[in-house]
Amino acid sequence: GCASIDQIGEQIASCHKQMNSTQDTKQMTQFQFEYSCALNNLASSMRRSELTRSEILRQRQNSDEQQPRPTPQALSGLEGLLSGRSSTLTVALGQSRKQLKSFVEVMHKTSPI
Repeated sequence: GCASIDQIGEQIASCHKQMNSTQDTKQMTQFQFEYSCALNNLASSMRRSELTRSEILRQRQNSDEQQPRPTPQALSGLEGLLSGRSSTLTVALGQSRKQLKSFVEVMHKTSPI
């Protein structure tokens, strides 16, 4: 399992106690002591990363569950709008399409092609 933030803090405090204790430092060479602290720091960092990663995944799952899924009816209505079926067009859009059609027809008639 993952260590909590409190447990990580306790490990860091333990490492600092070890640094300040002359008895412990006499038993270990300076290199061994620094290596041990570096490993403890690495382990703590990895635990924090895992906790953060778990929290991000949990938040993503929660946000996915809260987002409503479109119904098949809504999707078919959107499909109709995008394909231009008249049942889904608004009055203004229908009028715009008629004006565009008229404009294109006038352009074809006046074009010297």
